[in-house]
Amino acid sequence: MIVSIGRKKILIIHHSGSGSTRTISEVLRDRLSNNYKVDMVKICPGFDYRKLFNYDQVLLGYPTYYFKPSRSTSEFVENMPVFRNKVQLFLFTTYGLYSGNSIRTLIKMLQNKNTTIGGYLQIRGPASDGVLLLPSFFKLFFRYERKTKMKVEKIIGEIGGFLNNSGKISKMPLPRWYSPITGLFSKQIHGIDYSAYKKNLKVLEDRCTNCNACVDDCIRNCWTKGKDFPSINTNNCEFCLKCVHNCPTRAIIFTDKMKDSPRLNRVFYKKLKQKTFQ
Repeated sequence: MIVSIGRKKILIIHHSGSGSTRTISEVLRDRLSNNYKVDMVKICPGFDYRKLFNYDQVLLGYPTYYFKPSRSTSEFVENMPVFRNKVQLFLFTTYGLYSGNSIRTLIKMLQNKNTTIGGYLQIRGPASDGVLLLPSFFKLFFRYERKTKMKVEKIIGEIGGFLNNSGKISKMPLPRWYSPITGLFSKQIHGIDYSAYKKNLKVLEDRCTNCNACVDDCIRNCWTKGKDFPSINTNNCEFCLKCVHNCPTRAIIFTDKMKDSPRLNRVFYKKLKQKTFQ
């Protein structure tokens, strides 16, 4: 990588659904900015991978959905070129209940791109689907795990070690054999796969103000502007629930039972960030 003149440069690239990964990205950006020049960008189609060589360190953050990296993140890595010069990455993921082999899966994908994984971070956080379907049962669906602050400080220390040429490469995480079993057990108990709900995503016309926040926020272009309210094509949807949680009038639902369920919007995450990292 190109060494910058003056303060060393860090790039944080992230994908986020309702906002959990974005919130951790913001915390990392703010903490690292005390000693480094930090830029933060979203994963998006057409990303210019040459930008990575303008930084001394790159962090890649993403949400884990059903024990796997989010579809947008997997596609981002799949579209990466095989780098001529070694690129070093730190990975971090947020997940609702179990991360499964998500980090391991992404590391394997990245190994084919001539990258080195300096370290990784896994944080259990708010469950964007759970709070909509079972809001009154599990308080843990609405918070980060207790060790979140400590984990963030640890990864910041590891990043500093690499930038000062004293860090050690992290070992590949061991496979979690129970992940497939947990997935089958969960589906057997609930009788459903939550991602199948995406076909039921719809707009409540009596609530929609046609603000087009869903259209503007969807990086997968699933939403289209309409005369009275937007419409959705779920063929490219990864069920990240960003549109559901960030609709200002709660006008987007995938089941009638969740009409008035709490939403994990920017106001929610601002308060949670203050509570978790105060």
